[in-house]
Order: sequence, then structure tokens, then C-alpha cells
Amino acid sequence: MFGVVVDELNRLWIQQKLVPGLMGNPKFRCVWDYILHYANEELLEQPIGSTMRIGNALVTHIPRSLSINISDPTENGFLQVSQASQLLCQTDGSTAWRNKTFGAVHFGGQRLDYPPPPRYQAFRAYVEWSTSLIPANLSIVKNMSFKYQGFSINATDEEINPISGQPSIATDAGLYADIASGTAYVDPFNIELGTYREVDLGSSAVTDLQAAIDGGRSWFALGFQSPGNECPAAIEAYDLSNFYSKGLHGPGTPPPTLYLEYEVPGPPTPPGSTLTATQTVSSGSRHIETPYTPYSIVLRTRTILRHITRTLRG
Repeated sequence: MFGVVVDELNRLWIQQKLVPGLMGNPKFRCVWDYILHYANEELLEQPIGSTMRIGNALVTHIPRSLSINISDPTENGFLQVSQASQLLCQTDGSTAWRNKTFGAVHFGGQRLDYPPPPRYQAFRAYVEWSTSLIPANLSIVKNMSFKYQGFSINATDEEINPISGQPSIATDAGLYADIASGTAYVDPFNIELGTYREVDLGSSAVTDLQAAIDGGRSWFALGFQSPGNECPAAIEAYDLSNFYSKGLHGPGTPPPTLYLEYEVPGPPTPPGSTLTATQTVSSGSRHIETPYTPYSIVLRTRTILRHITRTLRG
């Protein structure tokens, strides 16, 4: 049954990728969350170290909870603006422009000597992931980190920052400003060279992601900035921190990855069903027995949901 449920989730994942906004449909989301919760419960019954791959994520059974690596960003890239003065760190009035295909994601500053006179560029970076594989209102996030492949050129003084607006639909100028507008999750972020690097994002990032999940939001994003190096010293050509993504210089090993450890506290209400007074769901009770008529997204989903009516493991 476990493999059948995972296969069904992957069919629904493909379906929502093909139909923009489908995950925001309450009926679809209700079915998705219920089957996903059931799959998580089934995974918790498998031996520690067991995994399931759904869409862009790998979910793993770890002691007492689950972990998930979301390693395929919805979008990542960098933005840059030209500067008229390195000493005063003033822009030349140009609008920030975005590059999401280069594969080496920059944040910091760059001094160009050719063609003369010297010109300066300031870079900020971002990554956005879909978090649809975390059931809305049904997960307790415990730990959170960013995994990457990094390199740098004369770079120091980096930060990992929150982003309040969804990058993939933001304007370039708005996203450039957003990256530097909040209180950093990690400061300083001492980027490490090499593959399979990881940095803990801290409690503020956990709080923000939990609020996003509880609010039904299906994306999370990080911004990257080197405030002290966006105007590089005159004797240096580059002050850039970088991580690899997919594109001309990618993919990274790993690509930009959001790693979470989370608990699944209890089941959602079955689609098309209402719990009665004798079916209270609490931290000590995960009992669901009454048959129900689920929303019919596809025939296969209807068939599987009929089999999901069961006593969930408490």
C-alpha cells in the first residue's frame, strides 16, 4: 500500500505542475494533504533510513520524525545593479536586472576595468522552493538548514536573509530591495568552499517557515547578500561569494537545497467528511473509522482514499 500511495502522490504532483494554481484549490489541497499525511504515517512505520521520493523532494525517516531535502528550486539566480561610485556605493540610477540561467549564483561586488573607466557591479542572490510537500497546518518544523556547493573570490561579510515576497513573481527592482530589507537569519554567513556544504538557518527561519505552512503558503525563499563587499575595494577586481545551481556552471553538488526536520502531529479531517464528537483528534488520538465520500480529483485517488479509512498509528 505504501508504494501505491507514493505513486499516487507523484501523479498528483505532476497534475499540479501542469495546472498553475491547482495547489491553491481548496478541494485539491484537501485531498493532497490527506494522502500526503497518510504517506508520512506509512513512512514512519518503515525502518529508520527508509525514504520516499515525491516530486522535487526526498523524505527520510529519521529517529522520532521525518526529514526532507527539497533540492529542485522553483527559481534561483542573482540580481545586479551598476554603481557610479565605488567609494560612496551609489547606483548609477539603473534598475536591477535578474539572471536565473548562469548557474553560478553571485552575491557581493565586482570591479570592471574594461572598457574604461572602471565600473562597479553589486550582486544579491535568491533561492525559492516549493514547500507543497509539507502538509499545511499539519507539520511541526524542528530544524532547518541550507545545503549548497560553494566557492568565493576575496569574499567576506555575507548574510542569509528572509524574503517577504515570492521571488518568481516579484519585479527585479522589488526583489533586489527585498533581499536587504529584513533581519538576517545568518550573519555572518561564512560560505564554505567545496561540495555538500551546510549551514543551520536558525530559529527565526524555522518560525517564518512554520507561519508560512500554517497560513497555507506553498513557497519559501532565502536571500543572499554581502553588504560590506557590494562596493569592492579599488585594488580588487572581485569580492564575490557564490554557490552553484543549474545552468551554464551547474548543477551544484548539491544544488541549492532546503533541508527540514519535522514532526507530523495528527491527521487532517478526511476530504468530504466531518469528525463527530466521538472522533476527536488530539495528540493522543488518531482514530478515524467512519467511511466518507472524498472529493474526486481522479478515479485513482478516489480508490485509494477508500482504503485510507483506518486507524492511524498513534
